[in-house]
Amino acid sequence: MKKFLYIAPVLIDDNRLDGVAKKVLSQVSVFEKKYNSTLMSYSNNALRKYDSTGINYMPYPDNTHRRFNLYNAVSELVANEYFDYVYIRYPKSEFKFIDLLKDIKNIGAKIVIEIPTFPYHENDKTFKSAGILALDYVLRTQLKKYVDRIVTYSDDKEIFGVKTINTLNGIIFDNIECKKENIISDTINLIGVSAIRSIQGWDRIFKGMNDYYKKGGSQKILFNIVGDGPYLKQYHDLVAKYKLEDRVVFHGFQSGTTLDNLYNSADIGVNSIAIHREKLEKESTLKTKEYVAKGLPIISSYPIEAFSHEENSKYVLQVSPDETLVDIQSIIDFYNSLYITSYKQSLAEEIRESARKKCDMNITLQDVFKYFDLMGEVNG
Repeated sequence: MKKFLYIAPVLIDDNRLDGVAKKVLSQVSVFEKKYNSTLMSYSNNALRKYDSTGINYMPYPDNTHRRFNLYNAVSELVANEYFDYVYIRYPKSEFKFIDLLKDIKNIGAKIVIEIPTFPYHENDKTFKSAGILALDYVLRTQLKKYVDRIVTYSDDKEIFGVKTINTLNGIIFDNIECKKENIISDTINLIGVSAIRSIQGWDRIFKGMNDYYKKGGSQKILFNIVGDGPYLKQYHDLVAKYKLEDRVVFHGFQSGTTLDNLYNSADIGVNSIAIHREKLEKESTLKTKEYVAKGLPIISSYPIEAFSHEENSKYVLQVSPDETLVDIQSIIDFYNSLYITSYKQSLAEEIRESARKKCDMNITLQDVFKYFDLMGEVNG
């Protein structure tokens, strides 16, 4: 069995897994069906190594940045153990990252990096992040010397001079149960599950709700927001300003049964509706995959890649990709078009199975497998 190393410079808190950690662990579970796999990442206070022997937490050897500790540990690992294939979640280029790529290339491994969001140059605006981006801009030109392919969820055929593998952001559907039929009520229940950032744009819905109720609207709308993030305070302030405290509920980070119960009560999932703020025209988000695996229709400012054109027309309310408030009547009409004529449970199962065909991770990683297997044949 070929040996596979996944380098993920992300925090994996085994007691509180966020969306990125869940994705990385899901990817590893798929990769290890074919390869003898090792994952190198962080835990809260140590490096986290996972392989066939289980999880091993390794204290940081010094007080340098944890990312540098990870790079040093991986360099030592590849110096003592051969890997056929190396997969890296791209952390942006810096000198030590380029040095790591050199070390890996020296053992003859095939290197594939995944860029979760591309383009990404508009994402960060602080002074510190601007410096990181400037260094990345200079050093990423060297990637083509060492990297064999870049996995992207964009349509780009080449990034930084490296050929791409185009795919979708996937999840393992069998790990997520379809939502159970919720109790019939007179309330339309929306749910948003994500890190709270500007790109979510859920302030557009708050403004739409304020406008709708000021004009005498009577339909009960409840928006459950699950997650933490830098825009959470701004959201709280807007909800207080518009006096929507009984219509918008903040639940913070949730998982397990509590999150499942929130999904069971939901009628519609709310996707990012402000990707235009970061000059994006499409995105491949994990939350939409979780929504569709749960069987939820979606509000979005762009088509959902889990669906065909016809399915997008049916299961997705596409709002304008700008700063206008969201028309609440359009949400009411969308809800009625789905649920007045459809049994809620059967609709959820229909949505789930439609999306599974495209977005199950066992399918979305197939082109990565094909590339590695082809390289294995060539080298063999």
